[in-house]
Amino acid sequence: MGKSLFIYGYPGSVGGADTKLDHTLPIFTKLGFDQVMCIANAPSQFEDEHWKKYMDSLGVKYGLKEEIKNDKKGDIALSMCNPYFFSDGFCDHAKSKEFEVIWSSEMMWHHTKELEYVNKGFVDKILYVSDIQKSKLTYPDNIPSYYIGNYIDSTRFPFRERDTSKFRLGRLSRADSYKYPENFPSFYERIVENIPINDVEFHVMGWYKKDDRNLIDKYSWHDFTKYNWYLYEENAIPSLDFLYNIDIYAYPLGHNFIESWGRSTVESMLTGCIPIFFSGHHLQNLIVDRDVGYIADDVKDWTGIIDLLYNNTTLRKSQSKACSDYAREVICNEEEHIKIWKEVFNV
Repeated sequence: MGKSLFIYGYPGSVGGADTKLDHTLPIFTKLGFDQVMCIANAPSQFEDEHWKKYMDSLGVKYGLKEEIKNDKKGDIALSMCNPYFFSDGFCDHAKSKEFEVIWSSEMMWHHTKELEYVNKGFVDKILYVSDIQKSKLTYPDNIPSYYIGNYIDSTRFPFRERDTSKFRLGRLSRADSYKYPENFPSFYERIVENIPINDVEFHVMGWYKKDDRNLIDKYSWHDFTKYNWYLYEENAIPSLDFLYNIDIYAYPLGHNFIESWGRSTVESMLTGCIPIFFSGHHLQNLIVDRDVGYIADDVKDWTGIIDLLYNNTTLRKSQSKACSDYAREVICNEEEHIKIWKEVFNV
């Protein structure tokens, strides 16, 4: 009899970890486990029929921790960024069953009670998404660790050739002021200063949430009427449709925020966006600079790249396809991700 995999978490469409689980579950079903089961935090998570049907289609079980069956010593308990794993007794539950506990923070900071449990020896393996994430966390060096990155099902983000009649810049993230530089709107307008105003569009999602208009207030000093700005609420439209509306994924980040991986950047590349960003983030490891995306050092560099892509539509088209192919074949290569997880689980 082989191992079972119990995932203390639940797939979803909002939040990086829940989305990651959504995309990675099919890989887990290909690793030869006796069973794969998602452990919900609360019964309310079962109310969405979509996720139950999705897991049924994969042969993945789901339930509360009290409903775990056919488990045995040495089975695997995996939690990816579940904020309740340590604070609400889920780790205690897994350890009481003598499971091998594998934890992935996914963040650049520690969760509530996380280090307490790690230092008590409740965690057997640590997972990182990148070197830059590892450098910010303070786990004991003697715990085995692995780099897992992120897996994105590339079939959900098909390539689409863009219409070159407009030049459209944009970005997709949660409505978090940490992710936006202080001069964000003027920065966007500055880097297109050599392009006729009527040829440019800016698309941003999310710019606000129903209960959070922090970004709107933060940039109230800016006049958004000079250019064609399209500012969307979080999840106002499907991310795929949003990404098809832009040509350039222009992703400057706030000075006090470091991107540990860059899921939205890879999603944009899959659809055919060309990404541009500053150095200092893991993003620079997701591209081949000047061939598949651009790393810019300053405003002058950004402006030069924008001018190049605006004026050379042939280059823009070829790099759009190259970005999609690279993201599909290299970053989101299913076989390579299967190898990574086999090593993590020792299966």
